[in-house]
Amino acid sequence: MLADGMGAGNHETNHIESPTWLTFTDADVYAFWYEDAHLALVRFRRDNERLLFVIGQQSQQGLHLSFPGRLFTDRVLDEIEPIFFAEVEEPGGQTEQLALGAYFRTGEAEYGAYYAPGTAALEVFLFRIDNTGSRPELTSLMGFEQEQAAALFVERYGHQLKLGEA
Repeated sequence: MLADGMGAGNHETNHIESPTWLTFTDADVYAFWYEDAHLALVRFRRDNERLLFVIGQQSQQGLHLSFPGRLFTDRVLDEIEPIFFAEVEEPGGQTEQLALGAYFRTGEAEYGAYYAPGTAALEVFLFRIDNTGSRPELTSLMGFEQEQAAALFVERYGHQLKLGEA
């Protein structure tokens, strides 16, 4: 039975927006930027299946996602999958698991901005990505290169993350 004013096949009358938040009970979702594309990686735990979606408009009703196509998905996953997760050693010998928050390039250099999933405070770790060997490697940044990468990160993604706002 349809509500009053809702004719079969007619979805325009009495359109009421309701929350459409999407959750997965058997998958982890990671939002990140690949250059200027805001993406969501959905990784299913059981069989390690991965799906990639473009994050569109965000509202109180939820996220609007679109599938970017298999070619784009395969190309991005081939490039970022080996470096999507990283582990850093904290003072005292403890390790922290990090996930890629942004992948960006400047000139010849490639950088990754990482965060610890599930933590309340956003702390960003920047690394240079070296793809010249058989397996990509992450290198900690220091000095001027650290300052340059941090400035570029804030310039490209700071307004979306509300960095520098009180």
